[in-house]
Amino acid sequence: MTEEQIKQILYSKLVGKRLNHSLMVAKASKSLAKLYNVDVDRAYKAGLLHDIMKNESRENQLLEIKTAGIQINDDELENDKLLHAPAGAAFIINNTDETDIEVINAIRYHTTGRPKMSVLEKVVYVADLISEDREYTDVDIVREKASRSLNEAIFYITSFQISYLVKNNLLIGSNTIGLYNEMIKEFYRVDDNDK
Repeated sequence: MTEEQIKQILYSKLVGKRLNHSLMVAKASKSLAKLYNVDVDRAYKAGLLHDIMKNESRENQLLEIKTAGIQINDDELENDKLLHAPAGAAFIINNTDETDIEVINAIRYHTTGRPKMSVLEKVVYVADLISEDREYTDVDIVREKASRSLNEAIFYITSFQISYLVKNNLLIGSNTIGLYNEMIKEFYRVDDNDK
């Protein structure tokens, strides 16, 4: 898909704040891609398209997912805030000539993350939370961490998300738990010999 084709799809499906957010995430994805040696065009494309199904009804999201044959977890099915990500990947599979599985997965997992994410997936996951339009309490901390290490930013993000979900008695996605556990095992586990 060319950038023109992508923007044509984007402008036909998103408006207002959602459209602006997608443009800002694409910009943040591009910046992070440069910083972490990821193909800038692929990161930009995934950033533009990450929320392509956000404004669609639950029924339309489920139809796209079913048509594409994407498997979703029960927690994604039960939480409408998570459903748009696999629906977005499904939309790309069903309605475009895009075959880059990393771009599709970056869209698919941008809300929950998952264990074994590619660097491109990590870039879009973090970009979604540090884009210029984001204004939540810890956004500057996440931005600073992202400038040093994607993994440090992801660990902070998943820790924050899990804490928020627990405090509000909300379902925690299995992919998010898996990602958090991976970050602990690979990057933050204190060795018994270090104590």
